[in-house]
Amino acid sequence: MKTKLSPVLGIPVLYDDRQQGFTHCRGYLRWKKIVVGRGFMLLNPREKTALILHEVAHAKMFHAEMRVLCAIATPWRLKAIGREQEFQADDYARASGYGRDLALFFSRIREEASFWHPPKKERIERLCQMPPQVAI
Repeated sequence: MKTKLSPVLGIPVLYDDRQQGFTHCRGYLRWKKIVVGRGFMLLNPREKTALILHEVAHAKMFHAEMRVLCAIATPWRLKAIGREQEFQADDYARASGYGRDLALFFSRIREEASFWHPPKKERIERLCQMPPQVAI
């Protein structure tokens, strides 16, 4: 079952009970949305906010569009670009005051690094540093 939730910073949010993960940003250009799954509903409010802000950053920074362009132009750099985008989205949540909450979330999940995602240990260490200056 899909349910529309309140938009966050202009990005529609949709709950999908079939979604196995926590959150992800889906779509391109003006058709973007954030999809949250069952696991998301089990998180505390600050972790939820941290994850939503992370996904908002992906949407506002046009990360999906950049990945498509890079896949065409420089496929050999795609993994590095994807990981840097994850750090950028983490930095946005951290600059918004939710870095430690996002770090707590990463420390509690079992997922490890993937093609797009850097190792969670590295992400946690970065999130616990002083907040960066991030502008969108």
